[in-house]
Amino acid sequence: MKYNLNDNEMNYILDLLADRPYKESAPLIVNIQNQYEDQIRINQESQMKKESEQLEVIEKAKKYDELDKNKK
Repeated sequence: MKYNLNDNEMNYILDLLADRPYKESAPLIVNIQNQYEDQIRINQESQMKKESEQLEVIEKAKKYDELDKNKK
């Protein structure tokens, strides 16, 4: 099962699990932490892709601006 948790929700769940016996809670804690780290990685990759696309647009705009200046 995948969770899409914010920091507060994740910390709350981890606090609840911490009160359970270790053998019962450890796999759940590891699973939630791994999913949380995956979500952070996915968000970072998405942000990097957006920034890359923005840079491409800026570069294209500069090229068109340069071509426009050369036509004049």
